[in-house]
Amino acid sequence: MKLAFLGLGTMGDPMARRLLNPEHTLTVYNRTASKGDALVELGAFAANSPAEAACGCDVVFSMLADAEALACVSEGPDGALAAMSPGTVWVELSTVGVRAIERLQTQAQAHGVHVLDVPVSGTRAPAEEGRLVLFGGGDPEVFLRVESLLACFGTLVRTGPSGSGAATKLAFNVLGAHMLAGLAAALTLGQTLGLDPHALLQSIGAGSFRSPLFEAKGPRMVSAAFEPADFTMALFLKDQQLCRQTAREHGLSLPTLDAIVDVLSGRVAQGDGALDLSAILRGITQSAPVQPPVAG
Repeated sequence: MKLAFLGLGTMGDPMARRLLNPEHTLTVYNRTASKGDALVELGAFAANSPAEAACGCDVVFSMLADAEALACVSEGPDGALAAMSPGTVWVELSTVGVRAIERLQTQAQAHGVHVLDVPVSGTRAPAEEGRLVLFGGGDPEVFLRVESLLACFGTLVRTGPSGSGAATKLAFNVLGAHMLAGLAAALTLGQTLGLDPHALLQSIGAGSFRSPLFEAKGPRMVSAAFEPADFTMALFLKDQQLCRQTAREHGLSLPTLDAIVDVLSGRVAQGDGALDLSAILRGITQSAPVQPPVAG
C-alpha cells in the first residue's frame, strides 16, 4: 500500500514512524523539509510538495497545527487534493475543528476522495508507543479499509458520521483543560494551606477523582518539571481557543473555559509557550496571596 504523511511536528513525526513497514511505501512532507530527514534515513521518501507526496497514494494522513495549515496542504495546484485519485482515503488526524473538516470534505468530494476525521488524544510518548486514542468520524465502510493502519497509532473509538470525530475532540479537550486547571488549583490551595503536595497527590489518587491525567501531570506540577514538553502550552492554548471559538459560533457561553483561556494566554504571553501544558500551574499560583513553595 502506498501511503503519504503530511506534517512532521511533535505528533506527526512519531506517528509517521509507526507506518514504516516493508509492506508499505511511505512518502512524507513537511514545510520545513529537514524535519523529514530522520524518516528518510529509516526508509521513507521525501516530497517537495503535498501534491507530490499524495500522488498515486492509497491513503494520505495529515497531522497539522491548525485549520490554516490544513488548507495550505490540501488546496491549490500544489495541494494534496490536486494529485489524489478518486477512491483515495484522506485520514485527517489534527485538531482543527468541525468547520475545517466540513471544508475539506466538500473539496475532497469534488475529487472523489474519502475523508475520515480522526483526531487523536495523547502526547508524544503515547504517539511513539502506539497508545493514542483516536476519535473517528466518517463512513464505516471506509474505516474498514484503513483500520489496520489506524491500529498502528492506538485505539479507535468510532464517533459517528463525518465531523463527529472533530466535534468529540473539542468536547474532550474542554474536559481535559478543566481537569488540569482543577488539579493546579487544588495543589495551589493545598500548598497555601501548608499541605505537602506529594501527599495531596497521593490522596487525590486514592479517591474517586483519580485520573491517569493527574498521575501523569501531577508530579510534573509539584516538581516544576515543565521541560521537555510532552505537549506545549502554546498548542494547549491553541486548542482551547478553538474550543471557545466553536462554542461562541453556536451561541454557547462557557465562562470557566474563558477563564482557562485567559490563564493560558497570560502565561504564553510571559514566555511559557514552549513549556509542558502542566505549566498551567504557573498561571494559577500567580494569583495566590503568597506564592506556595514547590516541593523538592
